Amino acid sequence: METYFASFGEVLELALIMNPKTNRHNGRGYIILSPTVNQNKIFGTKHIVRGVRIDVYECGSSDEEEEKKKEEEEEHISVR
Repeated sequence: METYFASFGEVLELALIMNPKTNRHNGRGYIILSPTVNQNKIFGTKHIVRGVRIDVYECGSSDEEEEKKKEEEEEHISVR
């Protein structure tokens, strides 16, 4: 996985989620990438690694999500 995604940028972190009961990969993982290509190329590419399709989604941190919610609330404050 790391070698494959390195073609899109520097792989800063890669985590494959394992099932603790079976110690096998459960089909999910996370990658932190410092992209060297346009993000549209990353999200618009059909990723196939060892014959398995990899779906790629952007994932924001909870801090970013909280900040965004606060900004949206501030924009919609009504004063009476």
